Amino acid sequence: MVELEWVPGYPKITHGMSSVKDQENRTYTSASIPFVYANQGKTIGWIDEKLACFEIIANLPDFPDYLTLGALDSAPEWIGVKAHGHLDKTLDADGQEGHGHMSLIWGLIKYRDAFDERQETVFGFRIAPDRRFERLTRLSGYNT
Repeated sequence: MVELEWVPGYPKITHGMSSVKDQENRTYTSASIPFVYANQGKTIGWIDEKLACFEIIANLPDFPDYLTLGALDSAPEWIGVKAHGHLDKTLDADGQEGHGHMSLIWGLIKYRDAFDERQETVFGFRIAPDRRFERLTRLSGYNT
């Protein structure tokens, strides 16, 4: 299970323009987010991968495009029964939210349980205009 929270004391959303030579005048948006993940199972687990992305899109596809994901943390992690972990990360998205566009943060946690069965959890959230995180519960592709 994954939950998102805003980093206290940091701006929630910032906008900028790139001045990198090959990407001049590229607008982007950054979001500083703590990812809080929990083992809600009855056995210990090993997290193998934590992947996520931040996108500003006009239309939400029914199923996410896994090719857009980037690694949040490359180190595997052991997590106990009913325990949780925490990772602060700043993600960038191309463009800026405007009329007809929404900000979306989604990702994938790949893990193994005590029986070495490989599993994954997909999570998806929309950043509402008032900056609350809204879980994408109506689309199963973003919540498994």
